[in-house]
Amino acid sequence: MTTDRRELLCDCAIVVLARAGARGLSHHKVDDEAGIARGSTSYYYRTRAALIEAVLERVTQLDLLDVLSINETGNLSIADAAKLIRSWLLEPRIERTIAKHELFLVGARDEELAEKLSQNRKMMVQIISNSAQKLVPHRVPPDELLRAANMASWLIDGIMFTVVRERSSPPPEQELRRDLENILKLATTTEAQPS
Repeated sequence: MTTDRRELLCDCAIVVLARAGARGLSHHKVDDEAGIARGSTSYYYRTRAALIEAVLERVTQLDLLDVLSINETGNLSIADAAKLIRSWLLEPRIERTIAKHELFLVGARDEELAEKLSQNRKMMVQIISNSAQKLVPHRVPPDELLRAANMASWLIDGIMFTVVRERSSPPPEQELRRDLENILKLATTTEAQPS
């Protein structure tokens, strides 16, 4: 079993998920998309659940490679994060984003997949948290940074969902950057609480 063949099958499954949805994902459709003999995908991934899990791992791997291609430590500036988010909403990466949303829907009914999706999200929130630390001028407690990163992640999820659902153009990079900066600054502003 070659890694290249597994990656090819997962990449083709991403395309099938994006075009046909989770209900349209089958071993035969992945074989057809890959242009290989029927039964090949079943050889590597015996069940549909195994195929879906492998696709999630591949999506996570590709997302992380995108982050590391900008900064090998994974510490992105807000400008880099905005550029990356926008790239996930344009060709050729939009299919991966659509496939990821299909996986979210499957994960809503599958506890094991939901846990893996949660781990993927935690990784992305940590990257956002690292970016936020560079943005705020004052020292912020780690739990407050994570809260701010979660809020930014929800903003990103909402933007991605809206662009995917409406098949609309993504916001300009400058707008994404401004919105991320604003939400992170707002969420990390510590004000004295009344006694």
